[in-house]
Amino acid sequence: MNTETELAKRLASHTQAPGKIQGWIEVTLHSNEAVAMIDGRSPVDVPSKQIPGLKQFSKQSFLAEEAMGKGCPFAEYLLAQIEEKLNGATEELAQINNKLKAIEHERLKRHDSIGGRAFACYVESSAPFEERYKFGHYASMALRLIVMFDDIVLIARALSYHRVISANEAMEKIKAGGHPIRGLFVLAQGYRYGGCTRSDLESVNPVALRTIENLIKSGFLDRRMFNGPEDICATFKDYRAKLSEIVFEAFDPNKGVIGEGEKSS
Repeated sequence: MNTETELAKRLASHTQAPGKIQGWIEVTLHSNEAVAMIDGRSPVDVPSKQIPGLKQFSKQSFLAEEAMGKGCPFAEYLLAQIEEKLNGATEELAQINNKLKAIEHERLKRHDSIGGRAFACYVESSAPFEERYKFGHYASMALRLIVMFDDIVLIARALSYHRVISANEAMEKIKAGGHPIRGLFVLAQGYRYGGCTRSDLESVNPVALRTIENLIKSGFLDRRMFNGPEDICATFKDYRAKLSEIVFEAFDPNKGVIGEGEKSS
């Protein structure tokens, strides 16, 4: 029997066709430090200056992907920086994690060598944070960093609890793990889409000049690095970044991530 015909008959027998396939990411976090990176926070002394979290980063990176599809070279520049930061942060977190595990391994080996018996250090939350999210490519990668960071916090806290390292050493490892992630989130906050394309930069028209001025005001572009707006136009009109292939797929809003940066229902 023809496979397609059989499939058509089976589908026709259902009163309602299945809905659109959707995906999500499930995350479980045990430390307050990692959970705080989801929403970010506002400093108590300056409430208006919020420290961005994953949700803000998700919206900005998704905006940049859309803008790049519309021909904005500044968006492409931002995504190139994001990829570089993601790769660097992954390496940094892996190194910190490996160093902590090496300390734990040395502790176990030392106890075994003197005839004692050492147990591995484990800690976790009695009520972990569990949630589902729908994120785009870059935010999903950033969420993996937060999970790696959560692991670092747990190992550092366990080693400190068992007096293998001091509380100060544990805090230093935790701060070192959080630094590259926060740097990644801050990186994307200055981008603003101004409808500027390479042809606008080529002609140095009002759209290009207005976009450049807004990007300077937001801190995305450093005026001191260029010799005026014309130099910025000349620098970015032919800019092409070497991005991962997934970013160059044709952007279709109907295939985009629904509820970008929000919890999955």
